[in-house]
Amino acid sequence: MFSTDYPYIPTAGGGASRAFLEQSELLSEEDGYKIVHDNWERLAGQSSPP
Repeated sequence: MFSTDYPYIPTAGGGASRAFLEQSELLSEEDGYKIVHDNWERLAGQSSPP
């Protein structure tokens, strides 16, 4: 699960986590989906859509 607890850097309007994931050149689209959706779905006991 992705978090911004440390180092906490407040941004105007929030959204720093989402902006990082969308702009990062280090993550493929598939890896970004895994971080954003798959981890939560596993923790919450939900299945991913096909």
